[in-house]
Amino acid sequence: MRSHAGVTALAILSLALVACGSGGGAAKVHTPDEVGSALLTASEVGTGWTQTQRDVFSTRAPENPSIDESSWCPAASDRAAALTKLAGGSGADVEFSADQPDHDFVGLREQGWSNTDAAAYFTAAKAAATACDGVTWTTAEGTVSMAMVADPKFGDASFSWSASAVLSGASTQWRTQNTVVRSGTTILVFQGTDVVSAASPPAEPDWSAIAARAAAKFATLDGG
Repeated sequence: MRSHAGVTALAILSLALVACGSGGGAAKVHTPDEVGSALLTASEVGTGWTQTQRDVFSTRAPENPSIDESSWCPAASDRAAALTKLAGGSGADVEFSADQPDHDFVGLREQGWSNTDAAAYFTAAKAAATACDGVTWTTAEGTVSMAMVADPKFGDASFSWSASAVLSGASTQWRTQNTVVRSGTTILVFQGTDVVSAASPPAEPDWSAIAARAAAKFATLDGG
């Protein structure tokens, strides 16, 4: 089974309007290879990052969701249920990791795809995130909290949220920041995760800055 940075049983992590062109035709739907070429490389992420996986797929495996279902609070379950279907079967993803002092793990995942359901996906994902804004809930693994993040606008529209989880009976904390971007017929899902167990946790990586670079490169699919 393929593994994904930040996608675990307690994956706390972690669009587009189908606009008409000047001639009245629908916006272009990009191929998985085109989408894959618009994802970051390790050097573009930043110094010290290593690519651990890159994949272009025509069939989405069950263990390769757009956003893992365990990421959402119970109140968002109905809204999140539609995401797998709306994400479609094809796309591309890439994962990176970095060794950083006082962190048990630091990882980044980008996944992108292009289809005519992009606008509906964005709407459903934002509704799920909004339902979890400011919510804390308990799972068998620990306590999870989630909140929206006021990032700049990326692409045609975007939203971001952060989440943290403290595992039951342990000092280990999972922290994530997630961004969903819609542009043309494309969706970009950005998920940054770090795991810490220090009594005084270090600062998280600057996920917003990396997300901005990811969104800027992804926008080149449509000439951005």
